[in-house]
Amino acid sequence: MRTRVQHTLQSLALANGLRRGATLWSQVGQHALQALSLAPFAGQRRAALLGLYPVLQKAIDDLDQQVSEQALFHPQARRFSGVKQRYTRCDEIRS
Repeated sequence: MRTRVQHTLQSLALANGLRRGATLWSQVGQHALQALSLAPFAGQRRAALLGLYPVLQKAIDDLDQQVSEQALFHPQARRFSGVKQRYTRCDEIRS
């Protein structure tokens, strides 16, 4: 859901000449996004999405924290904390 909000906000920014990439989510990028002059409906949509974005980000941060806390109690989970791995079907066959 957060990704959809980000994509929609980024498309609003790109359509209005604001190209910031990943820095759009920084504080400076957020101010630049708010400063865009938009049509009334687009402005309302931007305001709604900018209000929703921090709520979704907080929920994700809270879930990440809960997962980290639970991983402390499960030794097997600690092996994977902080490591982003991509598994393929071949990896499953080898194990």
